[in-house]
Amino acid sequence: MLDGSNTAAISGQHLSVRSRQRLIQKEVEKLQQEVYTEDNNEGSSGAMSVPTFEQSQDNEMSKIDEDVFSLSSNDSSNDRLSDNDVSSSSEDDLVEDHQVSPPSLLREQLAHWSTQFSISQSAVTALLKILQVHFPHLPADARSLLGTPRSGDAENVAGGQFCYFGIKKYLQVRAVSWRDHHLPIVKKMQEGFSSKLITLSVNIDGLPIHKSTNKQLWPILGKVDNCENNRPFVIGLYCGDRKPQNCHEFLRKFVEEVRELESDGFMSDSGDVFNFRISCIVADAPARSFVKAIKNHNAYFSCEKCNQEGTWQNRVIFPYSETENLRTEETFSSQCHSDHHTGTSPLQTLQIGISQVPLDYMHLVCLGVMRKFLHVWVNGAVQHKLCNRSVQTMSNRLVLLKSSVPSEFARKPRSLQNLAHWKATEYRLFLLYYGCVVLRRILPDEKYYHFMLFQCAIYILCSDFATNEFWRQYAIHLLTEFVKEIPTLYSRVLMVYNVHNLLHLADDVARFGRLDNFSAFPFENFMRHIKRMVRGPNKVLEQVSNRLAEVHGLNTQQSSGGNYADHNTYYSGTIKSVKWPGSEHCIVSVKPGNNCFLTKMGDIVLVHKIAFKKSKGHLMYCKLFQNKVAFFTYPCDSTKLGICKVQTLGEHEILLTISDFDRKCVLIPYCYSQNSGMLEADGFICIPFCSMESVH
Repeated sequence: MLDGSNTAAISGQHLSVRSRQRLIQKEVEKLQQEVYTEDNNEGSSGAMSVPTFEQSQDNEMSKIDEDVFSLSSNDSSNDRLSDNDVSSSSEDDLVEDHQVSPPSLLREQLAHWSTQFSISQSAVTALLKILQVHFPHLPADARSLLGTPRSGDAENVAGGQFCYFGIKKYLQVRAVSWRDHHLPIVKKMQEGFSSKLITLSVNIDGLPIHKSTNKQLWPILGKVDNCENNRPFVIGLYCGDRKPQNCHEFLRKFVEEVRELESDGFMSDSGDVFNFRISCIVADAPARSFVKAIKNHNAYFSCEKCNQEGTWQNRVIFPYSETENLRTEETFSSQCHSDHHTGTSPLQTLQIGISQVPLDYMHLVCLGVMRKFLHVWVNGAVQHKLCNRSVQTMSNRLVLLKSSVPSEFARKPRSLQNLAHWKATEYRLFLLYYGCVVLRRILPDEKYYHFMLFQCAIYILCSDFATNEFWRQYAIHLLTEFVKEIPTLYSRVLMVYNVHNLLHLADDVARFGRLDNFSAFPFENFMRHIKRMVRGPNKVLEQVSNRLAEVHGLNTQQSSGGNYADHNTYYSGTIKSVKWPGSEHCIVSVKPGNNCFLTKMGDIVLVHKIAFKKSKGHLMYCKLFQNKVAFFTYPCDSTKLGICKVQTLGEHEILLTISDFDRKCVLIPYCYSQNSGMLEADGFICIPFCSMESVH
């Protein structure tokens, strides 16, 4: 029974509802313990105690719980028992194993599960109330489980609210997995330091939240260049009805911390001392003009790389000019060309030069030039628009390619009827892989050859060819010819900011390496995680801030890391797929779309069986394409880029290992029927991945 003091306390008005519930629960547990003691005493005197229905259910639940813990622990081990091993084990051993159920494991799994799948706190709290009956050690509320902060650190900045999370705490954890980096600019920076150097790529961009309001987020994101874990993280977060009104206020805390890190460095969790620099700031054109305090991209002197003045033709255009005066660090800092500037950038107080704010090819090339030309062909002026029959043929060809798309590609080809909804990654795949096949014999020859100038140049700059001076100069030549021919084949109106900056794109490649090293793709991919953290229309900044604090508290970013080694346990026999070494997403498989590879000897092979032997590792049983010819000869022989047309798969098997493969390939069926666009299975176009490090 409840004693008087506890009864008074429970009924007291000074206790909250939750406190009264806890006192009641404690008294109920005491009563259950007393009943349990009495039952044991009766059992010891020889009387048989008959379990109640509730007790029998509790016993069954406890057995299920034990089985769950046993399965989770068995899954994490690398040993697998055969049926004979299980049958030979004694029942006592199995029971003894099941009696061990680590409570902290369940709590951690629940916390990680709720953050991974963005489960609402009300749903997590309801689940905890159910589980508490059988696991009393679990907290009763999701906020206790996840360590949700009770208050935020938001402040009014630049016309909105701003929360700063910092850089140093992330660097201290991630610097433990430091590695040397191949970026040319990082190597150049390292020459000035005797100790290790950590460099950071920074992204600044806007993120609309709701279609029904003007509410938007402006996150400052960071990505460590030379660590195993190079996934983006949030440095600061701005929320308002429009973009920040003052760049200096918006970047004040960021600039202060970067200056401190540049002068003092930092010490990692492992005790190593590191120097710090920012390698580049990645942003689209409006964000770059905002942080650099320069004119917008539609101004007459908007080009960030040269001093060419634009002209007006229903919009500002930049006609091709043989002579160009490039901007330098000195002319920018001294503001020699005042028509280009709107003020003084806060970045000028840091160890950052104008060359460290590169052009972003996701917005410039994919969402800019490639998107523009596709819309010209599908919805443009009459003299450049393709007929409905040709557009439908292109759509049919794209849809029929779905079965040949590698698993690394985030999106499969869609019909041109959905062109208005295409994402940047779809424009990239069309430009690099599908366009040269889909547009063949649909575009007029002169326009198709013009497109191939663009395709080959971007393919070179996205691949490892970009590190070669000869190929980089060749890409500059191709882009120059592409830009020069636009007024002749199309119209001068297309010579806008994006097209003009194609002439400067290869200069950034010389500093940073291939285009994916300084693109906004990884940051844009991370943006969707931020958007999923908003679960209601009110207090948007507080919601995202709390979710980020929960994730950081659980160390999910650290534990998910960048170590993508294949930890699966394999047993001798045949398997369907295996991960590419050092890659998180790329796989080698026997399924179409994932079984075509370019070997280091230059051969094109199809994997049709994968075996694993403990003594030799993974063995690939492959068949070799016998006939390999160039798919195109203009602007260059396609075989020099690894692109070729293949036919006649050999009958004999060859045995290879993953180390014999150079790159994965996109294998596109060819030829097409001229009328319907249907496939004729008498050959394939093989296009190797630009790089195995790129995530498509």
